Amino acid sequence: MQLNTHHLLAERPDWQAVLKLYLDLLDEVKIERDSEESGPRWARRIPQIENIDPEVLTEIHGQLIAMDLLTFQLEDKNDGLMYRITGEGRRALLAVEKQSIESESEMAA
Repeated sequence: MQLNTHHLLAERPDWQAVLKLYLDLLDEVKIERDSEESGPRWARRIPQIENIDPEVLTEIHGQLIAMDLLTFQLEDKNDGLMYRITGEGRRALLAVEKQSIESESEMAA
């Protein structure tokens, strides 16, 4: 399953963009949180990304959740759905980024 996930993610730059944005948002949340707070970090749903239709973005969220690359929870009526990249999502994104860098290095050689 992991190899298939990495392959699918490698072919979908729009999926990579969503995961990368959540990863960046969660890094920002981590910086803003009190050092005594523990537990997983969550970010509000990304409502739009440049060059991705909002309906397509909704489908991407669903695909990433189905593939266990992204997870969500209902926070409360004010915050609504909160998202975070899963451990598998991080590994898959890093693997795709590493593969891309290696491919670029091979082409430059």
